[in-house]
Amino acid sequence: MDECVRNYLDQYGVSDATRRFLAKPQKMFIGGAWVDSGNGATFDIFEPSTGGLITRAPSGTTDDLDRAVRAARAQFDGGAWRLLKPLERERLLHRLADLIETHADELAEIEAIDMGKSVTFAREIDIQGTVDTFRYFAGWPTKLHGRTVEPSIPGNYLAYTRKEPLGVVAAIVPWNFPLQTMAWKLAAALAVGCTVIVKPAELTSLSTLRFAELVQEAGIPDGVVNIVTGKGSVIGAAMSTHPGIDKVTFTGSTPVGQEVGRTAVGNLKHVTLELGGKSPVLVLDDADLASAARAVANGVFFNSGQVCDAGTRVYVQRSVHDAFLEELVAVTRTLKLAPGLDHDCYIGPMVSAQQKKVVSSYIEAGRREGAELIHGGGSRPTGPFRRTRHLCLLQAGDEHRARGDFWACAGHQPFRHAGGRSFAGERHAVRPRRRDLLERSRARAHAHPAPACGLCLRQCPQHDRSFHALRRLQGLGLRQGPGAGATRLPHGDQGGVDHVAVNLAAAAHGRPLRTTGG
Repeated sequence: MDECVRNYLDQYGVSDATRRFLAKPQKMFIGGAWVDSGNGATFDIFEPSTGGLITRAPSGTTDDLDRAVRAARAQFDGGAWRLLKPLERERLLHRLADLIETHADELAEIEAIDMGKSVTFAREIDIQGTVDTFRYFAGWPTKLHGRTVEPSIPGNYLAYTRKEPLGVVAAIVPWNFPLQTMAWKLAAALAVGCTVIVKPAELTSLSTLRFAELVQEAGIPDGVVNIVTGKGSVIGAAMSTHPGIDKVTFTGSTPVGQEVGRTAVGNLKHVTLELGGKSPVLVLDDADLASAARAVANGVFFNSGQVCDAGTRVYVQRSVHDAFLEELVAVTRTLKLAPGLDHDCYIGPMVSAQQKKVVSSYIEAGRREGAELIHGGGSRPTGPFRRTRHLCLLQAGDEHRARGDFWACAGHQPFRHAGGRSFAGERHAVRPRRRDLLERSRARAHAHPAPACGLCLRQCPQHDRSFHALRRLQGLGLRQGPGAGATRLPHGDQGGVDHVAVNLAAAAHGRPLRTTGG
């Protein structure tokens, strides 16, 4: 660990438990054993606020993946896990949820140090969401049943159905919500009796490795959960083709997801893809503009904008455009930029130097295309990675878009697709991006992008006007859904990704309803 990271941990009083975990050699978790990579290779893990080295983790190989598949397959095909009764699986999942809750502060610190996010948000959202996810799915094992049917064919027959787990599931996890996204994939699979191999993102592997220690402590049999760290181009690619894996679930970028989907389907695997989106927010002329501005700022700058359904496109009714923009700039001025371990941090550093470079390039591209920088957009000199003042608002000029568009740019979303637009009425709000939305809605079932939609207005959501706008959005490929928490069962399917949820932000009530996940 670099000295600058040690000083950072000292400055914010990081717990002894977190320090002990970060100080020890990191290993992969395969078949209940902690192991190095087969070839001894490792990769560096950096702390985003300082840019200093935290530790190193094994860079797994395809041989390591083979070991993990054999361990998972052995448990599924006849190990102790497959023989457990549903109630016993339920008890183990509850025990694991209790352990996560017990170590919530430590896990939040690890997430903040590893990814750079606000430790307060990590504790209240990421870790608590992980606990809630495991407790929710812990209730399912005893409630999955088949049925008996009376066939309409000659003769006397007894016909019945059984619900059975798929088998070995490979879960490829993103870097923006490492533990929480892993929980969405893992908890459902374990509830129905699958075994799992998790490939965490290279940038943020630490919370997943600490989680594996809690899996052992909970008494879940060896080989049920396996963690293989390393490059996505090696481990992730091999997961899509491995004959011992029955399902691949992936969360990440659309181009990578397309490749994972093509490979997995070509090998007749079940596949779930949760990909990037470009989510619109509509602000109508009767909205409480101060509340709407807070909702939009939260939607685009939460987690430093590094969210798959961040509201990076804002459509504002023309009559309130200028007043709303003033409110939005005022709100952004109040957002505290700070290291993730600062408990008052709202916007932390971006996850890596490369991510900062990408976002900065989008801001510059917008300026070249005629956009005017309204607020932010520069970088702070502290640390080699930033703390970047990457929150920014841009007002597009006539060269780029007509009628005074404004753009909200943050986080990992491509700048050329980010931003907003003024419009005369709600019928016009949904027309400019029809082709863009349709392109993102053509994915097959279980392979959808993840945009959400926010609607800011004063009237009650039951009013015809709001539902008129929603119906038009549904016609563009957006349809209402229960959100990422409503995971489809049985068979360990990761849910919340076979639809695009529409979120109503009732601005008069002061807060948006965020029903989709990261």
